[in-house]
Amino acid sequence: MFGRKEIVGAVSDVQNEVIGMRGFVSERVDEKFSELEEGIINKMDARLKVMEQRLLRSIGNSIRLQPSNVIKAIDEREESRERMQTIGQLKQRLSEVYYNVEKYPMVDSYNGKLPKLTKEGTKTYRLFSDTVEGIAKFKGGKTAAKIARHEVYKRFAKKYGIDTPKKTIVMFHDGKQSNSVYSYLFINNHVTKFVEFLESEYIDNKEER
Repeated sequence: MFGRKEIVGAVSDVQNEVIGMRGFVSERVDEKFSELEEGIINKMDARLKVMEQRLLRSIGNSIRLQPSNVIKAIDEREESRERMQTIGQLKQRLSEVYYNVEKYPMVDSYNGKLPKLTKEGTKTYRLFSDTVEGIAKFKGGKTAAKIARHEVYKRFAKKYGIDTPKKTIVMFHDGKQSNSVYSYLFINNHVTKFVEFLESEYIDNKEER
């Protein structure tokens, strides 16, 4: 028969075994969790390294490409701004020519066989000449010859149903003379038509002429 002492001893042994089993199980569980945790951390580290490399490559590409793109965008914006400013100035000068021709008499009298321009006519003629040269340079020419040429005058004449302008001698208000197609336009009242032609064909039209 078991006495009290034996029973207490048996229970104590069982308790010790349970504690030992608990410790064993706890150790195994800790080991498994450690392995699992280590695996997860390793995978996360590998994934983070890949993401870091991609991010660094992206930043590097951005740094290499951004300056040139920014400079290009600034240049294009500046070029567009200057272009619009030039167009505005040329249109203003053409408008002034048009206004003067409509408001003031251009031809004063004939000095023998030569027609003579008035003071306003002389001023407007020179403004017109400078403006044509400005438009020609705006369209890529080095001189007014990009516009002041026979092919252009033929196209102008065809558009308005008039004779092709030709060189004509005119005397300015200050006594100087000019032998040009511009003189023909002033004498024959074709300046306003040519102003409209210039604006539609060379300023508003983006195509090269």
